[in-house]
Amino acid sequence: MSLSSPEAAAAWYDTLIFNYTATAAAVFMLYDYLISTGREVEMFWGKPISAASILFFSNKVLTIA
Repeated sequence: MSLSSPEAAAAWYDTLIFNYTATAAAVFMLYDYLISTGREVEMFWGKPISAASILFFSNKVLTIA
């Protein structure tokens, strides 16, 4: 079973939009990590472990996964 031309074009367009969206989300996350790393070091690294730091780091790790 082959796709007709309009079906193939629609499938290609859907894949293209998905790829653009996934790339934009990855770039936004990378940008957020880059601009927040300095503040993260200042606020959390080298300080005693607290509930806020556990929540922060678990949120960061779960976002990546």
